[in-house]
Amino acid sequence: MGEMVIASLSKIWHLIPIVIAIILIKKFVYKRDKKRILNKNEENEKNGLTLELRTVRKYEELGYKVEEGKKDQGIDLLCYKDDKALLIQCKNYSKSKSITGKDIKIFHKNAIQYVKTNDIEEKDIGFRYVIPYSDVLHKSAIKILMDDYYNCKYVVI
Repeated sequence: MGEMVIASLSKIWHLIPIVIAIILIKKFVYKRDKKRILNKNEENEKNGLTLELRTVRKYEELGYKVEEGKKDQGIDLLCYKDDKALLIQCKNYSKSKSITGKDIKIFHKNAIQYVKTNDIEEKDIGFRYVIPYSDVLHKSAIKILMDDYYNCKYVVI
């Protein structure tokens, strides 16, 4: 009986290096994935800046004079052309359906407050919500953006 135990142990010992190798590989993959996620977050942050810069470039090409907005009031950019003005918010969200109707309403409220505070004629102003992909809009956001009451359109840049 003792010989059977020794024989079965000798069969198991060769599995120990394999188990150790699997554990080490899992740790390596976990660290690599964690590093990739951190790099992606940094890249998204840079893309957020890039989205705003791309927006500036696009509106300047369309003949608008572009100024930096009041970020603390939810306005990223102010664009002027002739007697028309646009208040713009840039959102570099990448997760599908992550921008909801509530987000659009908050921007609209901030934009209206900005218009009132700065004595701008509401009939001469438009609101733009700039995004990198249309897929980031939840159906509740799309519904609000289609409503003329909000005078807010989305632009994919």
